[in-house]
Amino acid sequence: MSAAQNKVLKEPQQHGTSVFPLAAYRHADDHYEHRVVLHWHPEVEIVRFVSGTFTYALDAGEPVTISAPAILLIPGNVVHTFTLPAGTVEEAVVFDLSMLVLEHYDELQSDLFRGLSQGYIPLPVPLTPEHPSYAEADALLSYVTAHAQGDDAAQRLVVKAKLLELLSTLYAQGVISKKELKTTVKRQAKRDNLRDILSYIDEHYAGPLSVVDAARRMDVTVQYFCRFFKKVTGMSFTEYLNDLRLRRAAYALSQSDAPISVIAAENGFESAGYFFKGFKQKFNITPLQYRKKLQREAKAAADASALAAKLSRNRKRIRISQDLNPENNSGCVSDMIVRD
Repeated sequence: MSAAQNKVLKEPQQHGTSVFPLAAYRHADDHYEHRVVLHWHPEVEIVRFVSGTFTYALDAGEPVTISAPAILLIPGNVVHTFTLPAGTVEEAVVFDLSMLVLEHYDELQSDLFRGLSQGYIPLPVPLTPEHPSYAEADALLSYVTAHAQGDDAAQRLVVKAKLLELLSTLYAQGVISKKELKTTVKRQAKRDNLRDILSYIDEHYAGPLSVVDAARRMDVTVQYFCRFFKKVTGMSFTEYLNDLRLRRAAYALSQSDAPISVIAAENGFESAGYFFKGFKQKFNITPLQYRKKLQREAKAAADASALAAKLSRNRKRIRISQDLNPENNSGCVSDMIVRD
């Protein structure tokens, strides 16, 4: 399952480690459309749209359609969502800005990092190939993505340096501004209402939940709630709720051997038939086929890992053989391989 599917509202997951709080993610799926539901996290996220056409929305704003290649920087604590159609490729780097803080005070760094981490600066516009700093930014981001998972101390230092260079490039070109964005009472109330209602849905999605319940939670009329919700999520309340239930059910299928009817019921579907129909429409595959597909992929990954371990053992045995009998290496090597 794509990592994108497992993202929730206020993300509880840790990106990277406490020592190196940075993680890189890649989405590439030829079969299914994935929707990264509205969520936020304190870390900064830099998204690299590699191929395809995507839709995203930031800070409860209107949905934006963008075609690759492009780069999008999302400050910390900004609510955002993505739609990743089948056949698209997207990469993201998520990191805690504290990992880049210099020991000695720097006024620009202090102001810029505070705005980036708290999300009160103007939202950066997407970077496309027409922008003068795109090529440099793309090269730096590509390096960070490719080396994010390494555990070599020297390599991690280089990754930090590349990130600092990337942020300084975007600042120098005006893509990032340290100017504080004035948040009106109305704007802040909208943010708070959105976060509250999404958290409420996330906590109660598996049980009986109606648009009346959601409107009551916001203390507004059903008509107002429907307009508000559709505008900020791009989906009706029913569409959003069903999509959330289907994604959670799909995740349960990947983690449990429980009967499919039980998984459907545990994720808010009173009718197994309705669940099967909705699942097929969303994933173009039945729940049973989906589970078997994941099992085949898991087995293939395990077989590949076992083969890699076997080859590694063979190489070690060959080296030992060569060390023990340097005058007859070829015979020992052949003997070792045949016996294995």
